[in-house]
Amino acid sequence: MNRLVCVILFASSILAGCGHSPSPLSQGKGPVPFLPESYPDLIDIHYTPPKEDICQSFFTDAGSWFGFTLPENRSPRHGFCGPFDLDERHRDWISDALVEADVEPSVGAVSSVRSSYLPGRITMEYSSGGLTLKQSLCFPSHDLAIIETESRADRRLVFHGRAEKGWKMDPQGNCLRLSSEGRQDIFISFPSKTAISVGAEGYRAIPPTAGRYFIGIGFGHKPDNAADFKSFAKGCRERWSGWLSRTLREGMPQNFDRIAVKAMVTLESNLKAPKEAILHQGVVPSQGVDYFMGFWGWDSWKHAAALASLDPEAAMDQIRAMFDYQPPEGMIIDCIYPESAWNNSRNSKPPLAAWAVSKVYESTGDKAFVKEMLPKLVKYHEWWYRYRDHDMNGICEYGSCDGTLEAAAWESGMDNAVRFDGTSMVRNSPPSGSPEVDAWSMDQESVDLNAFLLLDRKCILELAGAIGAEIPASISALDSKIGNKAISDWFFDPEDGFFHDRKLGSGDFIKVYGTEAAIPLWTGIAPEDQAYSVIKHFTDKSKFATYIPFPTLSADNPAFTPNGYWRGPVWLDQAYFGISGIRRYGQAGTADEMTEEIFTRLKGINGGQPIHENYDALTGEPLEAPNFSWSAAALLLLYQEYGKNF
Repeated sequence: MNRLVCVILFASSILAGCGHSPSPLSQGKGPVPFLPESYPDLIDIHYTPPKEDICQSFFTDAGSWFGFTLPENRSPRHGFCGPFDLDERHRDWISDALVEADVEPSVGAVSSVRSSYLPGRITMEYSSGGLTLKQSLCFPSHDLAIIETESRADRRLVFHGRAEKGWKMDPQGNCLRLSSEGRQDIFISFPSKTAISVGAEGYRAIPPTAGRYFIGIGFGHKPDNAADFKSFAKGCRERWSGWLSRTLREGMPQNFDRIAVKAMVTLESNLKAPKEAILHQGVVPSQGVDYFMGFWGWDSWKHAAALASLDPEAAMDQIRAMFDYQPPEGMIIDCIYPESAWNNSRNSKPPLAAWAVSKVYESTGDKAFVKEMLPKLVKYHEWWYRYRDHDMNGICEYGSCDGTLEAAAWESGMDNAVRFDGTSMVRNSPPSGSPEVDAWSMDQESVDLNAFLLLDRKCILELAGAIGAEIPASISALDSKIGNKAISDWFFDPEDGFFHDRKLGSGDFIKVYGTEAAIPLWTGIAPEDQAYSVIKHFTDKSKFATYIPFPTLSADNPAFTPNGYWRGPVWLDQAYFGISGIRRYGQAGTADEMTEEIFTRLKGINGGQPIHENYDALTGEPLEAPNFSWSAAALLLLYQEYGKNF
């Protein structure tokens, strides 16, 4: 799929009466509401639909599976472009502009157009012959978009639009129904007594009077609450103002605030409502790529952690969505889709579910949610030691259910990492009494997995204590062979002062220097002397302190490739683990410096480019998928921790 080449239009920031002004809190003015108008065009979505479906940045909100764009400046469109169906099975433009507005009689060509993408809504304003027409669009819910249109009351408004081939238009009173075989119906609800006609070029809708109108676009249902459209639109703005007010921090640099809001916009635009086999709302990795329109386990835990204080209901549902598919043996499968036949159950993902639940509890204090999730977390934790511990020594391996190394590497989340280049698979024999399923392990024990598992157990114990619950001895028992020091000592090589995976049987270190070594620091299991030794590597400019810090592979490794997927680029989740781990061991100044490098050096991060899946460690060039959710989650977590000691 081709990438949308966006032009950064700073001039559009003056739309809606103001450009970007410094954050009130960063100016020291105290806890005043943050307005969406203060953060225009963080992501450039100016794109007029062509024949090909190549756009990758859309405005969508409130869990909707439909998106819109702003027409490019020289486009003749007098309305928002779309909707675009984001579902992987369709993935196309339903219309290039479903609702356009004009003033009659015409007074000549449009003389100026201004448009902007604000958190929670998009706006357009265009002028012709001294007349100005204003429009805005927002999503009160996943199945309803509202367009507000305003013009002079002494001139008649005419709405018109067209649908792509295969869609039929059927007027029903003041409502227009769009239908296509095998697709969800779409309804446009116009003001009362609007006259609607349909012809070869599309439809025309003429309201009885001019002025200010609210038009509803219902996805899958006919909007039946037109009287509430105005209050719904107001609610969208209030929702985003509330999110901004409780997320942005006092005294932060202005560009840090903007990046935090861009991260929030990315997460919320990738939020999707329950759909078919997806039973709870959650965040897809990227709305911009067709195969990413599902939920992944590892991604989900990071999304939930970042959403915990921003949108806790979404965070809780994100976690529930993955546990909806937990089988009896306790595994959490890799990914789920609206079409369940596309789910991947060949492997799991690194165990950060209990951490995500802990972040939600820390934010909300919701004990009912903890009570709901705790038995499922226990079952998942036990699954690792039953089905991914080949020699039953209490130290686990990544693996798969089908015996393939490909799926086992996917289970690590670091698909083609150099540390797996010499890896083989071994078949496991689950303990007596465990459900019989196919289980395989890599022939190496991984440091990150076992550090994650210790954090998982710690979180489970704390959550159980919070609600006064008892948990199995398999988790509560202080087993020395899988305690913090035992695991940290096992994976720490005193010869080079770094954490490495180890081969099954021989115990030989797999001498690859990667960001997996940050996990014992992030989870806090490393003794100080080991942590400080590892930090020396992380702050070495020839290794991990590259132009963008924390490449997934040390830059002095012969296999290092700055744009080579998990073999050199910077993945922002790994950068977060590393920086947060450094901060944990008393080096907040170094952690802040690295955060600043990320927030100032990633190309496009302070302009109109979307947040990407990963970045070139040596140049900051964006790589792979745009509008990437776990990158946004990592940026938001870095923002939250910046300047803090813990």
